[in-house]
Amino acid sequence: MDEEVEELPIDIHLNKLVHFIVSRQHAKKDWAETTRVVREQINAAIQDMPEHPEILKLLSGTYINYFHCLKIVKILKQTEADSKNILGWYTSQRMKDWQAVVKQYEKGGAYLAESGHLLHQYIAHEIPGIQGQLSRCTQIQQECDKREADLHKMAQNSQKAYQRQCKQLGIEGIDVRRELIDQLKELPAELKRIGQTFSEVSSAAKFYLSFVAFTCDGKYQDSLTMLLYIAEHGDVTTYQYLHGEEPLSIESPLDSLLSSTQQSKGDALGDADAGGIDFGDADAGGIELTSNSAADGAIDFGDNDGGEIDFGDHQTSDIKLGDAEQIDWSAADIADITVEASGVSGGVARGSEALSLLLNPSTRVRILANLYELEAFLGYRLVEMTSAEESLVALNLWDDAPKNLQMVTASTIESQLKLVQKIIADLTTPKILQLFLISESHRYVDRLTETLRKLEQRSVVCPATLATLQQRRQHAQEQQQQLTKKLQQTKTAAKSLVLQLQDAISSKYNGRMVNIMGARQNL
Repeated sequence: MDEEVEELPIDIHLNKLVHFIVSRQHAKKDWAETTRVVREQINAAIQDMPEHPEILKLLSGTYINYFHCLKIVKILKQTEADSKNILGWYTSQRMKDWQAVVKQYEKGGAYLAESGHLLHQYIAHEIPGIQGQLSRCTQIQQECDKREADLHKMAQNSQKAYQRQCKQLGIEGIDVRRELIDQLKELPAELKRIGQTFSEVSSAAKFYLSFVAFTCDGKYQDSLTMLLYIAEHGDVTTYQYLHGEEPLSIESPLDSLLSSTQQSKGDALGDADAGGIDFGDADAGGIELTSNSAADGAIDFGDNDGGEIDFGDHQTSDIKLGDAEQIDWSAADIADITVEASGVSGGVARGSEALSLLLNPSTRVRILANLYELEAFLGYRLVEMTSAEESLVALNLWDDAPKNLQMVTASTIESQLKLVQKIIADLTTPKILQLFLISESHRYVDRLTETLRKLEQRSVVCPATLATLQQRRQHAQEQQQQLTKKLQQTKTAAKSLVLQLQDAISSKYNGRMVNIMGARQNL
């Protein structure tokens, strides 16, 4: 029976290993104090070591335990063989120091308790901790790769969005603000072309008015006034629409906007000194406009001091219009003289009145309202005429209608409806709506330019961000390499310690097999 018991292995769980060693009195309870003294001896002995590769390997990387000390003593027996006397003792201080360390370890079985505690630290704490750090390094690299891919993807999407916006706006995107404003040069000609097409729908508008007059007994005759006006006169200025005459001159807000762009472009290309105008050798204020005599009413800017203007001997109050016989019309061609009225505000169209009907926001809204009204009427009328269920009342009603209403066929209304829809589509394309906004607001141009500028900036990945990600990834890779090496060393030390402890404990039980449970599974 005893022989069968001796053949059974001794299974010791890792968490209970130190308790097993102490409870079985293989080590004293104060083993920790003994190992503290051993640590001090090791730190002193390690200061004087021979140059040996095995010793260097033992002293680097892992915690020095009792079994390392046994190997060091074994190596010193070879390196310090010359110091051995005839009695078999070593006179070398190195050997004495390490033999004292081993002896102190074996005192009270402290080496067994410390080795069990060290093995538990390896498997329960150090190895999982290193593995967690390795996982974190891998996660950091993956995050850096994902972040970099996201940055490049965002840059590509921003670049595509920038190109798409520029294509939609019809610009190249080199100088966004200038290109946007330069597009306004094409807007008046485009609106003039669209305005000419209004004449094609004048018949549809007149049909609508006749229809309204017939069905409503002559009421509501003021519909489509803007549409009929532009169909007759084209896309003229608002001034002409309001005052019934063409302006003598036009000071369009578009001209100032375009001129400011050209000026900024010229300032970038020109020289700073190019603005100096040289009138020759004349002094400041020495511009001289002379005639044959002062009596002829000459204006003299010559030798006057202080920039005074000399109008000759005439006083302002003395200027009179003489008789008709004093005016010589011989040199003038009467046929070339055109007398124009001054008009309202001197015949000069300024501000919103200088804009065309289609470019002016207030009149354009009314024109579009007329177009939508006409489109709705034509569409509804086409449905009525093509419906097979038209009532007898409606047929009897049209018997009394004027001939110009009865002669309009469904195909005519359908073609007129397409013309109206074509004009509406031309006035509401994304590009032309964008140009309307640009012409109406400087701030809109600034906001649109800033939006495109931000898109362009996002289309380029920041080099500093990429450098930071690269540095972080490289640091994680280096740390991963160090941790991998440390993990391998720790696992190797733990595996060796398991075998050494099992053999040491087995020697206490006459060679019975000892298994430390939970150790190999975690390695």
